[in-house]
Amino acid sequence: MWLTQEDIRRRWRQTRRFLRQFRDVRRALRAFTRHLTCERFSWESRIGTGDAALTGMLTGLAWMAKGAVLATATRYVRLKAVPHVRVIPAFDETTLSSSLTCMLRIRIGQAILAMAKLVWTLYKGREDRWRSIPSRV
Repeated sequence: MWLTQEDIRRRWRQTRRFLRQFRDVRRALRAFTRHLTCERFSWESRIGTGDAALTGMLTGLAWMAKGAVLATATRYVRLKAVPHVRVIPAFDETTLSSSLTCMLRIRIGQAILAMAKLVWTLYKGREDRWRSIPSRV
């Protein structure tokens, strides 16, 4: 399949339009998550490979990944309780299991308003902003 110059231009425009829409949707979702409150958060995982050294390394990676996810989540959602996070190494068996329990609270009016903003953002599209052009006066 041959790509023409017009195909490349069209794909580039589609990609730029998608990224602009994604940025707008992200803003609307941020407005929504600003009103979320996490009442309870519990995340337990059990990791085992049968090899103690590999299990130890995977346990450390799991702690790192959970810490990164939790740090990112706390930027967007208010926590009311201390999160309960555990990684249990199973050195003598091959297993991988995870349990996540989370209780989120939001007022219904805020949820309706955030959904309306999201729909409006997707419906109206994005208008290009005026760029300031310095005058030569």
